Amino acid sequence: MGKRKYDLVFGLGMACSCSETLRAAGLQRLSFPYDWVAVPAPDLAVRNHELVDRVRETCNGFPLWLAPDDFEFRGASSAKGKDRYFNRRLGLVFLHDFPAGVPFEESFPGIREKYRRRADRLTGLIRGARRVLIVRIDRPDSPVATDIADCRLALTEFTRFFPGTTFDFLLFSYAPDLPAGRMRIETFGPNLTRCTFDYKDRRPGTQAYQPDLPILANFLRSRFRVSDYRTKGEKNRFKESRRRERFAKLGARNRLEYELKRLLIRLHLVRTTTTR
Repeated sequence: MGKRKYDLVFGLGMACSCSETLRAAGLQRLSFPYDWVAVPAPDLAVRNHELVDRVRETCNGFPLWLAPDDFEFRGASSAKGKDRYFNRRLGLVFLHDFPAGVPFEESFPGIREKYRRRADRLTGLIRGARRVLIVRIDRPDSPVATDIADCRLALTEFTRFFPGTTFDFLLFSYAPDLPAGRMRIETFGPNLTRCTFDYKDRRPGTQAYQPDLPILANFLRSRFRVSDYRTKGEKNRFKESRRRERFAKLGARNRLEYELKRLLIRLHLVRTTTTR
């Protein structure tokens, strides 16, 4: 059986790892509003229906995201070089957006514009898509699993607001009691599937909230594929960002310097191999 193809795949949390997984699986190509925000750890037990809030915000075009009075400073972020801000109205923490040490009044306008751009992008892509896959990954340390009733409501709301689009919903729920390598796949109608298994990342240095990204990404990659919905300009910007990353990794300032350093590395590896 071949892979199921979608015009768009996007995540609805519950944390940044959902977007990271979709990107690793080759299913997400641009950033969307819920990619880099999360429910604060102390609120995981009480905000057990926050998926519904995310769905309604998305369907309504994110009207509550851009009010500066809703944000409060929460100290340094776990993300390097960033400050942590909490949005009281949304109940979400922004970990990856606000530069450390920069006054809120200076950084917020650019961040507001970035999220407006992401919101408009997601809304436009949904409207132009025939088939969309929504993915939700529960955090391994969340004491409350995402409710199937909330997933059904998500499908109902998206179908109501975007009647020309067919939606599928895929939920990953964490179950530490399942034997290693065992996965329980359940279907709740033709468009809703839940995959339950133990996907906590147990590699050294990982935290309780981190899922095993390679396992999840491999599962998704083996079953789904997505159209390349990027514009020519978006593709070029992506290539340029990857180029800068490659240069930075070797400390190169330009293409010539980058190729020279790559050559020196290869020569070093050859010389090391021949002298053993």
